[in-house]
Amino acid sequence: MEHQPLLERLLQNGLLIEEIPFELRTESICCNALKWGLNTQDYPLESCKDRVVLCTRIMNCFPPEILLTGFVTGNLSKFI
Repeated sequence: MEHQPLLERLLQNGLLIEEIPFELRTESICCNALKWGLNTQDYPLESCKDRVVLCTRIMNCFPPEILLTGFVTGNLSKFI
């Protein structure tokens, strides 16, 4: 299996969205990554600006068609 090393890392530590092959970035994976970015306590985020930078980095990894889903636009509207 081509993605076996990634699967092993995912089970051990999790993956950053950048590490997931583009063709495997489903709507569900992207939405979960954004939810994590909005709610994470894993990184020392000093301000709202830091959280925006983190979420922007996550969203820059989304396939374009996923950026247009209701989840993404609905959740972002709460922060604008």
